Amino acid sequence: MGHRLVLLLCGLVQVWGSSEVPPRNVSFRCLQISSFANSTWTRTDMLTWLGDLQTVAWPNDSDSIHFLKPWSQGRFSRQQWNKLQHVLWVYRSSFTRDIKEFAIMLRRAYPLELQLAAGCEAYPGNASENYVHVAFQGSHILTFQGTSWEAAPDAPSWLNPAIEELNKDQGTRETVHSLLSDTCPQVVSGLLEAGKSELERQVKPEAWLSSGPSPGPGRLQLVCHVSGFHPKPVWVTWMRGEQEQKDIQRGDVLPNADETWYLRVTLDVAAGEAAGLSCRVKHSSLGGQDIVLHWDSSSHFWVALVCLMILIALGVGLVIWMRRRSRRKEGEPGETGTAAHLLSGLLPGRLSMQHEYLWSLAPLPHLPHPVASPSRCLGPLCPAEYTAQPSNALSWFESRVRLVCFLTVNESFLRSVRQFISYTQIRKPVGSENVHPLPLPALHVGNSPSSMNTSPSLRELESSKRKERKKKGTTNFSSEHLVVKSD
Repeated sequence: MGHRLVLLLCGLVQVWGSSEVPPRNVSFRCLQISSFANSTWTRTDMLTWLGDLQTVAWPNDSDSIHFLKPWSQGRFSRQQWNKLQHVLWVYRSSFTRDIKEFAIMLRRAYPLELQLAAGCEAYPGNASENYVHVAFQGSHILTFQGTSWEAAPDAPSWLNPAIEELNKDQGTRETVHSLLSDTCPQVVSGLLEAGKSELERQVKPEAWLSSGPSPGPGRLQLVCHVSGFHPKPVWVTWMRGEQEQKDIQRGDVLPNADETWYLRVTLDVAAGEAAGLSCRVKHSSLGGQDIVLHWDSSSHFWVALVCLMILIALGVGLVIWMRRRSRRKEGEPGETGTAAHLLSGLLPGRLSMQHEYLWSLAPLPHLPHPVASPSRCLGPLCPAEYTAQPSNALSWFESRVRLVCFLTVNESFLRSVRQFISYTQIRKPVGSENVHPLPLPALHVGNSPSSMNTSPSLRELESSKRKERKKKGTTNFSSEHLVVKSD
């Protein structure tokens, strides 16, 4: 594995050449992750970081390097990068073959997982610190120190034969040391020059205070949030006057989506000792003007109280809404129940009652305004279950308009009514065999020609009825059957 790493670093020497040492310390890291499910299936992904910015990536399923920043190529031409890419491709293929050979020699069972990190941190004055670390199955097992390979602390004993094999190649060890000490700082210098504007970007942080979960009875957790700052280095602490507090808990510096950073620092104190504390933030973008936020227990109490009241109001509103919804569902009739309810209103026992209900000129009784399930019921025939609150009695014109709307929309309901009437027969009483049936006016909707057919009025029907009674000398009258005209 050592001579393959040399091949990689030699390619870096040929491509980058010499350059000046960067004026400030910046770390450069090359990371590699290799997975071996078995002797035939492998995957290797590679990427590089300059400081906290990822600059280059090379996924396993890609044949070329991906430049993640406009300045990731540094000061080098496309031809130089193509040469480096060929070197990396050869290295990756050779690394895979060597690991399979080491697995056989060291009698390691699949699956295997290896990570390699190589890089340097350059300082002003030609000083640098470099490293190479190798991890196996998630544990650090190998490192490069000075000019030789060494086992990491707590490394397994079966690794010793591999380390001895690597250290036998003195030329490889010297080349690795030279490339890490000389070439890596030059790489950093080239990238710093190309990406200067983004690397030196300064974004001021925003800070605010809040209270966290109570750590115990009579105690408070004070939280200082700092977000949106760049670059990453920041100093945040809790102070009482000019004295820094102990036992503060500093979280990890986490990235935001806009490539800025976020940090929170907490302090647990007794409730009576929170007064007089402050959070101080130092960052390079502030120009020496630190952010100082003082803890005000009263203001935070009112903020917490308002938030609690809002949550209670939302909860009460949700409960009321759910209760009203459940009540509507419980009182809402189904399709069959709705039809039966409307039929009972449309088809009373006596023909004259139905006739007067539909066509009389008197205003209809109290008609509630329908507010639920309008697709099932429209107009004055809507059952009372659909109403949320009663309204005043409607005028004669409004009641007729609603009736017309109902008959227009619910054509399927009209067909059901007609079928119901057509199959209903009223038996004739004794002695009325010669009584002619009393026709029912047809229910027509719209302006079609069929709807223009005239029907006998009430007066004509009553006059005919009286004549029949006088002629037969009887006071009993009944209809033999009901006839409804259809379209």
